[in-house]
Amino acid sequence: MRLEGDLDAAGDVELLDLAVQSAERSGKRVVVDLSGVAYLGSEAFNTLLMPLQRGHALPWLVGPLPQQVEHLLTVTGTREHFRVFPTLPQAAEAARDSTPDRPPEH
Repeated sequence: MRLEGDLDAAGDVELLDLAVQSAERSGKRVVVDLSGVAYLGSEAFNTLLMPLQRGHALPWLVGPLPQQVEHLLTVTGTREHFRVFPTLPQAAEAARDSTPDRPPEH
């Protein structure tokens, strides 16, 4: 799924939330391309983190990640929880070579 522009309101993340919930129910992986996002607000950020709070694997992120998104992930200490790829083809290659997502073990 490719996201673009400013994601700073609940309505902006409705489709993202549906994709994340669908992936949780099906056990499939969600790959979110954030390269076109100018601003990632708290609503969108929390939506990306929800699977972890519910015991599921987080979406894979594709960039290059905008500076604001990188900063948000770093400052919140959540960057290490996401699998981040520089390009969509690299994420697709990794998906072909991997087993289904499981939540990280702590």
